Amino acid sequence: MFRANTSDYIYSNIYNANSLTFLYTDTTGVAGQTYSYYIVALDLLGNVVVTSNKIEVGPITASVTISLTGALAFDKVNLAWVVNNPAAIVIQGFQIFRTVSGSLPFTFLASVSGSDRTYQDTTGTVGQKYDYMVVAMDNSSPISLPLVNSNTVTVGPIQAKPLPNLNFSIILNKTEFEKGEAVLLQVYVHNLSVSQATNVVVTMSLPGNIDFTSVSGFPSTVSGSSVIFPMGNIGALSFKILNLICHVKGNVNADTTTAIGFSATCQENVTATDSANFILKTKKTATSSVGVSVRVTDMEQDPVTGKRFISLGSPLIIEYEIEGGAFPYTLTVNWGDGTIETFVINNMDDLKGVLKHLYTSRGTYKVSIKIEDASGQSKQSDFEMEVR
Repeated sequence: MFRANTSDYIYSNIYNANSLTFLYTDTTGVAGQTYSYYIVALDLLGNVVVTSNKIEVGPITASVTISLTGALAFDKVNLAWVVNNPAAIVIQGFQIFRTVSGSLPFTFLASVSGSDRTYQDTTGTVGQKYDYMVVAMDNSSPISLPLVNSNTVTVGPIQAKPLPNLNFSIILNKTEFEKGEAVLLQVYVHNLSVSQATNVVVTMSLPGNIDFTSVSGFPSTVSGSSVIFPMGNIGALSFKILNLICHVKGNVNADTTTAIGFSATCQENVTATDSANFILKTKKTATSSVGVSVRVTDMEQDPVTGKRFISLGSPLIIEYEIEGGAFPYTLTVNWGDGTIETFVINNMDDLKGVLKHLYTSRGTYKVSIKIEDASGQSKQSDFEMEVR
């Protein structure tokens, strides 16, 4: 059997059959093409006995269809397509074509595998609108041939991607501080944009009478009066928090207003600045002295005497809260049975906490809780607890 494309009528042998074969199905045609066919009968020696008439069939209708959709994501175009291929024709790959909307010809953009169903175009020009088309390619060798084209979709105009929008909000534990006191800051670094802020770095600038103590959750580098905090990426419409502890150093000779400055930068060359303003006081106030308040929970009460106690086997539970003073704090608990525990507190999350102790014998025990801050100020709270 011989076949030729009607565009050139150059015939080639596409099938050899025995003398008992009277039916052949050609599955190698290309959609849109019309073909001419004829058959030659041969004798046992391979000589031509007779040649059939010629017939033309076509154009070939594609058994594969592609439904293409496109969506704009600012400066990117996301293409997706659905393939209807009931005959399970092998698709070697897809080629993506693009042209400025309303113009021809289409130009080649990219190739993807036959299993791919999406493609993202990141090469568009801001303000331009584009037409896209996807072509399925067969598994012909040595060169794949087109099987079928998708519909055309128009996407755009391409938009400039919004820059990140960095912003600060800063919370201080109070507004007035004296020598030796801890300055506790919660620094929220916001990204108010729909675009990610990449490799955000925050720099804290300290005035001369404030020293940096610690930060929770992020690395820090001290450089003179500045402290640098790499914070990584901050996602769209998201934020990260710096929990910072600083302290007042040296003598304050007069009430003054001062500030700790903050600046943020990111890979997209966006910056933000803000400051935490507060007053340095020359004279200590009552609230600047270190203190600790305690509350015993889960006690029982004697119905006759009204005296409170705990039962043997039940833990003594104490809630504590530290006020005033400066980090770091040392919390020492003498449980009265020979057990003494010491805790170093160096971040604001531990200024409130719970202490527990389990006694092994009945009796009345004197419990002492002492708190001492970095400047040496201390406060002690004592009470007795009966274990029955």
